[in-house]
Amino acid sequence: AKNPPWPFQLIRDRHGRDIAVGLCAPFIKYYYNAEVEKGLFWRLKADGHILVGVTSYEFFPGNATNPYTDRPSQQDYPENKKIYASMDAYAHCFRKPSDHIPPGIPRALISQSDFVDPMNADLKPKRLRKQYSFAYSNLSGDWNDFNRNFTLARECIKIAVKEGMMPPLLIGKKKDEGNPNMADLMQLSRQGKLEMTDTLPHNKLGDAMEQSEFFFVPNLSDASPRVVAEALCRGTPVIMNRHIVGGWKYINDKTGVLFDGADDFLPAVQRLRALKDAGKLQPREWFSANYGPRKSSLRLQAFLELAVGKARLREAEGKRHQRWL
Repeated sequence: AKNPPWPFQLIRDRHGRDIAVGLCAPFIKYYYNAEVEKGLFWRLKADGHILVGVTSYEFFPGNATNPYTDRPSQQDYPENKKIYASMDAYAHCFRKPSDHIPPGIPRALISQSDFVDPMNADLKPKRLRKQYSFAYSNLSGDWNDFNRNFTLARECIKIAVKEGMMPPLLIGKKKDEGNPNMADLMQLSRQGKLEMTDTLPHNKLGDAMEQSEFFFVPNLSDASPRVVAEALCRGTPVIMNRHIVGGWKYINDKTGVLFDGADDFLPAVQRLRALKDAGKLQPREWFSANYGPRKSSLRLQAFLELAVGKARLREAEGKRHQRWL
């Protein structure tokens, strides 16, 4: 079993050993789980652990907007606010971190998806033929429909089909094919104008990304979309919602374009194709030059040295571990 359990993840040193620096994700809203998690937070703090809030979960530590979330309304619980104000630092994904992170706490623009490894075998390009106009990942259900902005995705899919683009690929959405909100897309699927899959294994997901002209991210409340980093590693550019919480920092003239809604979808495709025709798109090369495990680990280490000091980090590296539950 993971030790300590969710929502904590200990960082490892260069030798692969856990050290007393923990990333802390949001607590569960269900009473028993939440009380155990909060108690463990204070135990780790009392033991001298350095605790870093990681904001790659919707608007954490701000309020979640997804009505189907299992996270509590952070700002409505004084005890939660006290805990989030007691973090030693925050690794965040926000354009305006002060809107979400308690004042006076060190913060740096570091996301979990920064650590995606371009050298992972599943993420190396295979020179696959393009078969889809774009791939869109949504693992089905109400939570994912909200987080992946399925309302906007559906409109853009229909626009792509109407324009005669190659079939879009809906990854993970097949189990929802009987839902009323899928009726119009199911008709297009039966006509062979779009494809749908169940959840794909990691290697097949990478292949689907590479077989697409671009990876499509209409998401709004997604804070650190790992699939964006993975698509870039497979050499696939991205069209992303300009108003997304996190992941926006990956988009530039070498990796893709931002768009502003259904009316801007086709213009965004045209902008992306213009970048390709100009020879500017280099998604894998750009991500590899700026992110990945080594570069992101060094960035995190430098941030923690500034946030808590080298002496305290050395203490964390030398701390002996125990079972926490």
